[in-house]
Amino acid sequence: MVTFPAVIDSGSEAKLCASLLKPNESLVMNIHLVHGNQSTLLLQEKAEEEFHRCFNFKAPLVEAESVQNIKVELHGKAFKMTEERKVMFKPYHPLTFIQTDKPIYNPGQTGEL
Repeated sequence: MVTFPAVIDSGSEAKLCASLLKPNESLVMNIHLVHGNQSTLLLQEKAEEEFHRCFNFKAPLVEAESVQNIKVELHGKAFKMTEERKVMFKPYHPLTFIQTDKPIYNPGQTGEL
């Protein structure tokens, strides 16, 4: 089982958690971030017993909303599984809010922040 947020801010540190419960053989788990024909390996874990692990990865920088895929491959000698799920990366637009001591100033008046 692999869990991650459905929407992630561009360039942020995102958390991904992977769990493997009661394997009956030695398995290799590969987790990739796939966009078009590009694939980035996020995690490769070989396990002979169950594990639960969370780790952070740097989300890609995007200028506009981008839907990509997280691809999980799990394989051993007698078992193979591949699953893909979508994830959206949204651009980060910081906003600055300035609050003054009154809503309207007359010309020449000074304000306090």
